Amino acid sequence: MHELSLAHSLVEILVEQFRERPNVRITTVYLRLGPLAGVVESALKAAFAVAALGTLAEGACLRIEHAPAVVRCRSCGQEQSFPTNAETDHDILLSSLVTLPTVCPACGALSLDLVHGDELELVAAEVVDG
Repeated sequence: MHELSLAHSLVEILVEQFRERPNVRITTVYLRLGPLAGVVESALKAAFAVAALGTLAEGACLRIEHAPAVVRCRSCGQEQSFPTNAETDHDILLSSLVTLPTVCPACGALSLDLVHGDELELVAAEVVDG
């Protein structure tokens, strides 16, 4: 379960970010998660709750935005996105639900690069003093 390692790293980043404000409490953490990140959302949320115990992030709500996968053709520069399905059960690895093309839909070239879709990005954190 690598989600626990990810959660510990996330908490470390948050604690370091607010090191100069010891009286602050983090209430909400916003993440952006790509479908090819290989992260199980429910496992990450559970791991975050454990990793945050005893820190200024204890009890914080983890809000996850699901980012689309985006590929770009090296030949013509065309980009195409593959959105995640909001109806999808995000406890399933999303990488198994996203099929990326192997051929550029614009020019037919076999030279596509992944631009977005494998990220786990800390976007923001809401805090309160106290």
